[in-house]
Amino acid sequence: MQSSAVDQSSVLSTPRSVVSRLKKSVRDFVVTPFEDSHQGMLSIEIWKAAFLDALQRICPVRAGGHDCGCLQVVERMIVEQCVARLDVAMFNAILRDMEENVPTDPISDPITDLSVLPIPPDGISFGGGAQLKNVINTWSTWLLALTAHVGEEAAAAANIEKGTSHFTMLRAMSDLLMLPKDMLMEKSIRKEVCPALSLLLIRRVLSKFAPDEYAPDPIPPSLLAALNAERQRVGESDISPGTIIMASAPPVVYFPPSSACMGDIVDMKMMASSTQTRSASLFRKGHTSDEELEELESPLFLLVENGCIDGKEAAYLSGKDAFAQRYRLLRKVWNRTES
Repeated sequence: MQSSAVDQSSVLSTPRSVVSRLKKSVRDFVVTPFEDSHQGMLSIEIWKAAFLDALQRICPVRAGGHDCGCLQVVERMIVEQCVARLDVAMFNAILRDMEENVPTDPISDPITDLSVLPIPPDGISFGGGAQLKNVINTWSTWLLALTAHVGEEAAAAANIEKGTSHFTMLRAMSDLLMLPKDMLMEKSIRKEVCPALSLLLIRRVLSKFAPDEYAPDPIPPSLLAALNAERQRVGESDISPGTIIMASAPPVVYFPPSSACMGDIVDMKMMASSTQTRSASLFRKGHTSDEELEELESPLFLLVENGCIDGKEAAYLSGKDAFAQRYRLLRKVWNRTES
């Protein structure tokens, strides 16, 4: 792979055009060059096993491959909280000084074994950013498939279409490492490429950047000085010499599921139903007859099944004789699946 995959000398007049072109070049670059990285593959498998163990603790029934009536959205929210903590922990561990190879904070920087990281602390380079991007994409697709209970192809398509909120800190680091460094002088480009990173963290990442065959030029001191001057100009607090610069772990807070979150789950169900029969999607629920009866009265049933109930049947369900229509609905579903 030639270093010309990303033209570091081309700067267009419109920042968005620059970033769009850069992202396309980066996508082409990261497809193959680091698939055989031992540490990256090891990290992927270690954290896959860790998340499977977490899901086993959340819902042993579903983790065992069986259907369960517990709220799937709660499981997804718990996994997102775990991902946010892991994201910050790995970000801080990668930025840790090699001579201080000990955790510095029990919450924000707790990792003791650096072999579980997707890239080593001394791998902060253009190539390391590409490897990090590969690992993040693999994790994000796998996690979405796991929590939404769809195939990895559907999860990958959803990630491409809507993007993903997983691993925001690591994703920002990988984009920053692969960005032509002269473009970092533009505030609008920094805001689009790495909005999760403060000027202080950007400067911290760049100060540890190591040239490699893909980006052989070191970080110019003038860039670090300019970022430091801008940080002081915008009013970011000064850091004392003994302070360890790190990202802070987000607090664990529960919010009721938003309508957007419910919409995402419904969309993923629709994707999955395109490759499965309606009978499987209807009867895979592990509910009792009474619970199925209550579900028929819920508007969410109309959304999730998307077509098993039309407007006429919905009108019946809203009336006082909803219970009497249960068997009529089930008979119609059976007729559709057999035809």
